[in-house]
Amino acid sequence: AKARAADRAAAAGGAAEPASLKKVSLLEDSRRAANVAIGLEYFSRQYRGDDDALCRAVASLSEWLDGPKLRSLQVQLPTPEEEALVRSYVDDAANDAARLARPERFFAAALRWPR
Repeated sequence: AKARAADRAAAAGGAAEPASLKKVSLLEDSRRAANVAIGLEYFSRQYRGDDDALCRAVASLSEWLDGPKLRSLQVQLPTPEEEALVRSYVDDAANDAARLARPERFFAAALRWPR
């Protein structure tokens, strides 16, 4: 099945993602990771998955982000322990932040903005 998917991707002009480029998940609680990823999907539609754009919208008090949306986003923010995990990964020059899984990429973007 993997070979057929790779063949279809190659035929479509794209390349299949090599096994060496698997996403890195730092969160130990898989349920928390899944909940954050699902929660971020709502905002991904508006900001096309651009976490920095979402953080800029929060910082600039975008009108689209009303009270209920901000409360929903607040639940997605990293805990201090999650911040420490992501910060240590991102600060290590040997690691590639682009390989982080969806929740961790959002956490890394959120760390670049003041709370």
